[in-house]
Amino acid sequence: GIISDEITAQVEEVKTGNNKVVESDHTVIVNWNSQLVPLLKQMAVAKSERAGTFDRPVVLLADVDKELMDETIGEALEESPPLQVVTRRGNPFDAEDLARVNAFAARRVIILHPHEDEVGLLGQGVHARDESDESASRIK
Repeated sequence: GIISDEITAQVEEVKTGNNKVVESDHTVIVNWNSQLVPLLKQMAVAKSERAGTFDRPVVLLADVDKELMDETIGEALEESPPLQVVTRRGNPFDAEDLARVNAFAARRVIILHPHEDEVGLLGQGVHARDESDESASRIK
């Protein structure tokens, strides 16, 4: 029935980690490109060297598969100082998705350019779902 469908949807949302972020004074990064990992590494170093810097989680909102984001970021930051990164799949231009990562209560929001030929880690081929705007200028 309706109740069991709602419970199933809630369980799936928790399982996929796409529930609302309840943090405040956190850092939100929107979009995914080859600049993301170097940026996260810099944040991790800054956190380790200066108390109070990036002491709240970093929340990433990108139109990339969540499991792929988690795996890629986990591997890339393996040798870095600890940094809590929370990922959410969604459209960075959608107010509902921005509300889901609590961007409106964030200390800072960092916007990465969404259009690159390779949207992955230094050309490893992690692509966003929607690359329909082929005429957009590309960052290399």
